[in-house]
Formats: sequence, C-alpha cells, structure tokens
Amino acid sequence: MRNVARVRQGVVEVPRELWDGVLETVDALADEAEMESIRKGIADIRSGRVISKAEFLRRHPHLPR
Repeated sequence: MRNVARVRQGVVEVPRELWDGVLETVDALADEAEMESIRKGIADIRSGRVISKAEFLRRHPHLPR
C-alpha cells in the first residue's frame, strides 16, 4: 500500500464525481426491488434472453437517437 495517504484529522477528500457514484451504488444496494431487477436482468443475459440494439431501437422509436 505505497500510495495510501495517512489521514490524522479524520477527513478525506474525494472527487465529487466519484462520491456521487458511491452514493448511487449504496442507494441501489439498499433498494431490494432494484436489486431484484438487477438479478433478473443478469439471469436474462445468462439465459440468452437479449435483443440487439437495432431491435431495441425499432421497438422504441420514440426514444432519442
């Protein structure tokens, strides 16, 4: 751990963009419905239940390109 700085005051600076990502991850992990949706999506991918990007866009023409 050569690049780890020791902090004596109990305060650590983290770039805002990184911190926002950490908070989003924590929120997702705390939301059981969201986690179940993620698990289902992973199961779909593993089972081959996927469509191409072109097919997705054909089915959803109202979305911006």
